[in-house]
Amino acid sequence: MESVLLLLTLLALVKATLSGSLLPRRWQRLTFGALYAASLWVFRPYALEFNKLQVESALSEPQALTNLSLVVMLDLLVTCAACRACLAPQRALRRLRYLPSLLLFPALFYVQVDLFFTCTGQAFTTLTLWLSIGIFVLLSGGGYLWRRWFPSDESRIEPTLLCGVLIFALTVCCTVFHPSATVVSHSTPIDWRGTGLALSVTTLLLAAGYLAPRFLKKLKKQHN
Repeated sequence: MESVLLLLTLLALVKATLSGSLLPRRWQRLTFGALYAASLWVFRPYALEFNKLQVESALSEPQALTNLSLVVMLDLLVTCAACRACLAPQRALRRLRYLPSLLLFPALFYVQVDLFFTCTGQAFTTLTLWLSIGIFVLLSGGGYLWRRWFPSDESRIEPTLLCGVLIFALTVCCTVFHPSATVVSHSTPIDWRGTGLALSVTTLLLAAGYLAPRFLKKLKKQHN
């Protein structure tokens, strides 16, 4: 369960940078980065009351997994609305792209709890400060890099949707195939090899979904 939560968190961060790249102005991306960074200070009193094992044990319950799937589904709908708003000519619909990612807030909460549990002996305020700075730089700078690598909105909308669908599919699979996942009472090391393999497969699927339509379109033009 720990590896699954870590993978979901990484995908949520990637999707947030992709969604941020859809914002037309730099100050808007900076504002969203500051919003997510500020949320960590709001979460800090609640994160101090939990530890990583409590969070994982709570999320391993069937009802908690179902609720998580519901949050992911709502986040996917918000992502679809934001992507549709980028292509809409109406000004009212274009405001939908300013909706924040719902999934990133619980993902950041999990990262904060995990950081408090891992970096024992460190001041919680200092850890929150560095985490906030890192999240601000990652989300603001990530959106800028995506816009630099893929200048057109269409080229960024497709991977954003693919990443959202992949997160939803992974969450549903965890709910269906692991409804009674449990967490041992002692701390266990992270399976970095399994996490790396899952992340590699995820990257290949995203690349295949992004490149396959363009390759088929190119072949069709050659035959014509």
